[in-house]
Order: sequence, then structure tokens, then C-alpha cells
Amino acid sequence: MQRERLNGDRDDANWLCLADARSCRLLKATRTNTGRWHLDEIDTIENEWEDSKQHERPNELARLVERGTPRYADNGHQKEEERRRFARDAADWISKRLHRHEIASLHLFAAASMIGEIRAKADKKLWRRTTEHEADLNSIPQGKLVKHPAIRTALNGA
Repeated sequence: MQRERLNGDRDDANWLCLADARSCRLLKATRTNTGRWHLDEIDTIENEWEDSKQHERPNELARLVERGTPRYADNGHQKEEERRRFARDAADWISKRLHRHEIASLHLFAAASMIGEIRAKADKKLWRRTTEHEADLNSIPQGKLVKHPAIRTALNGA
């Protein structure tokens, strides 16, 4: 099915974004001459906050205690904070890729918690062009993704 790009041109590709707390991948799905779906990884971003040296610094989860001294988040909350920071980076990265590749419609696959974090940080214009799919597929190798039921449903319903 052909869709109109933002610039008015026709585009027969489907765009997928797979995200988790560690990375985010942008994939372009096109049909081969035989009618099968083919996926190309166009770009990726890694979580630079994960295991960073930021553990020793106050963060958004820190609370003020006596005399205004910041307290540090414990390790359980630190992972939550890393995910939140990466979601902000991923939302910005996705927005830039939508503009760069003139993507009119994007399928985002991620766990519900990650979708919520990205949605909270995303540009609202971006989100109107995004269809959410609660499926954590980022660890699946690219060659096997096209066979996954959630991907097939998104591609065949587009």
C-alpha cells in the first residue's frame, strides 16, 4: 500500500521503531518483487546512561534532606532513572528520524512502560504519527523480526 510522504511524494515503505531500556532501532519495511516483506535497519541509538558514572550524582529521584543536602537514588531507582533519561533521548532521536526520512507513519514496538516513558517525553506532533504496539521485540534479530506475529499484523494492516 502506498502512502503519501510529508512532502507529498508516494512511499510504499512501512517504518518500524523497536525500543527497550538499552537501545532503539529504526527499521524500514518494503516488499520484495515476490511480495514478501524485507526489513532494513536504518539507524540505531544506544542507551548512554546505562551504567554511566552518573551513579554518584544527584538525579531527578533524589530528595532533599536536612540543610538542602541532596540524597542519591538507590540502585533500584537508578535503573528507573536511566530508563527515563534514555526515553527522553529516544523520543528526541525518533522525532529527528521522522523528519530526516520524511516518515508519515511509524509503528513503535516496546514494553508498555517504555512506551509510556517515550510518550511522556515525545513531541505531540510526533505522537500523532505513531502507532503504539506493546511488544518488547528489540532483542529479536533483524532476520527473524518479519516472522513475528506482531510485526506481520502491523505490516499487513498498514
